[in-house]
Amino acid sequence: MKEAYVLAIDMGTTSVKALAVNKEMRIFHKESRSNITLSTADGKREQDPHRLWQNVKQAITNLIKKCGQPDALCFSSAMHSLIGVDALGKALTPILLWSDTRATTQATALRSIDVGTSFYASSGTPIHPMSPLVKLKWWETEHPTLFKEVNYWVGIKSWVIYQMTGDWYCDYSMASGTGLWDAKNKKWDALALTYAGIKEAQLPQLVDTDFRLSAWKKGVANEIGIDISVPIIIGGADGPLANLGANIDDYEVPVLTIGTSGAMRIRIPEYQMDQGQKLFCYYLDKDSFVIGGASNNGGNVFEWMKSVFGGVDIEKALAMTAIGAEGLTFIPYINGERAPLWDARCSGSFEGIQTIHQKEHFVRAILEGVMLNMWMIGEELESISGKPFEKVFLSGGFLRSKFWAQIFADISGKSLIKGTQEDASGLGAARIAWSILGEVMKQKQEASIYLKPNLENYQKYRSIFESFKAIVRLKLEIAE
Repeated sequence: MKEAYVLAIDMGTTSVKALAVNKEMRIFHKESRSNITLSTADGKREQDPHRLWQNVKQAITNLIKKCGQPDALCFSSAMHSLIGVDALGKALTPILLWSDTRATTQATALRSIDVGTSFYASSGTPIHPMSPLVKLKWWETEHPTLFKEVNYWVGIKSWVIYQMTGDWYCDYSMASGTGLWDAKNKKWDALALTYAGIKEAQLPQLVDTDFRLSAWKKGVANEIGIDISVPIIIGGADGPLANLGANIDDYEVPVLTIGTSGAMRIRIPEYQMDQGQKLFCYYLDKDSFVIGGASNNGGNVFEWMKSVFGGVDIEKALAMTAIGAEGLTFIPYINGERAPLWDARCSGSFEGIQTIHQKEHFVRAILEGVMLNMWMIGEELESISGKPFEKVFLSGGFLRSKFWAQIFADISGKSLIKGTQEDASGLGAARIAWSILGEVMKQKQEASIYLKPNLENYQKYRSIFESFKAIVRLKLEIAE
C-alpha cells in the first residue's frame, strides 16, 4: 500500500528539491536537480527560467515514479528573484537572483533619501540590490527598450506556477520580499510601483500562503506524470517557511539557517519595522511574520575556501589552532553583504596577517569570521526581541559540520538545538499542505540539545567579537 504523502517543491538558488513528506512530517524520499548560475565580475547572477522549469518537472516526475501519486503539492521558494515576461508568458529576461548586485547604484541612491525609508517601512524589505523594487529601477535605467516590452514582472515561484496552471499568482510571503508590498494592507504598494515604473496589472495576483490554485494546464500534468486531481497549494518563501518547518511554535526561539547564504529569524505575531533598518520583516502565515537578517556569506564562503586552499580538514585545522587564530581575523564579505550592513559594495579581507600564520590559521579565521558575522545579526535580533535568547534552532547544510556549529555556539553563548531532519523550508511547505488537507500535525520534529557552548571559549570570543565589530565599523567609515 502506498504511503500517504505531500510533495514539497523547494526551489533554492543551488538546486530544486522534491520532497516526499508523510503525515508524521518525515521526509522519506528526496529528488534533487542542480541549477546553473551565470556569474560575472560586474555582479551578474542569472539563471535560465526554462532550465528551472525543466528541473522542477524532472524532480516531480522522478519522485512520483518512486513514491506514487501525492495527496497534494506545495511550494517553498527562494526570495527576491525577478523575471520579465511578455503577454503570452514567454520569458524576455533571464532570472535575476537575490545575489545579483548590478543594481547597487540604484540601491545606494534610494537608501540615502527619505522615500527609501518609507518603502522599507511599508514592505519590511531593506533597500538593497537584492530587492526586485531596486532591480526594476535598474532594468528601467540600463535597458529601457526591453523594460517597455515586458508585460509581467514575476518571481521564480510565479513563473513555475504559470507553467503549471496558466495563471499568474504570488503569495504574501514571496511578495513581502519584493519591496513592492504594503505589509499592513496586504496589497501591492502604489508608491513603490510608481518609483519602479510599473503598473499593478504587470504583477501577479496576491493570495495567502494556503491558497489552493486552479486546475493544471492542459497536457502539463500528463507530461509530469501527476494526476490532475492533485491539488496545488501555493505555499510561501523559503526563509519564513524554515521557521514553520522547524515545527517550533515557541516565538522566543530563533532559527539559524546556513546553506549557500545564511539567515537568522524569529517568529513574531504581527508586522514590525526595525527602526535601524538592519532587519527584514516577512510574512509567514495568517498568524505570524518573521523578523531577522540574511547574510550573503554562508556556505558559499566555505566552498570558496576549499577552492582556494585545496583539501581542507576542518577538524585538523581547529585542533592545530587556538581560538582567534593567533590574531588573524577574516571579514567575510566576499559576496558583498546584506544584514546587518545592507551594502553590496562591501568586500572581504584578512586583518592581522603575520608570518606565524599558516593554512590552518586561515581556515579557522574563515570559519570564525562567518559565524561572528552571523552573531552580529543575532545580536541585532536579540536587541529588537527585548530579551536574550536561551536557545537557537539550527537548519541548513552546515549542520553536517559539528565543528562549525560549535564555533557559533561558543561565539553566541547559546545552546543549539536541531530537528531530526534537514530541509526545514520544504517541511514548512509540507506542513501547510497537510493543514489544507485537514490533517493536524501532532507529531513534532524531535528537537533536543545538539551542542552547548563551551563557557571558557565564550569568554574568549567576547573580546574577539568586539574587535570584529570594530574592524567592520572602520571598514564602513573608510568606504564612506
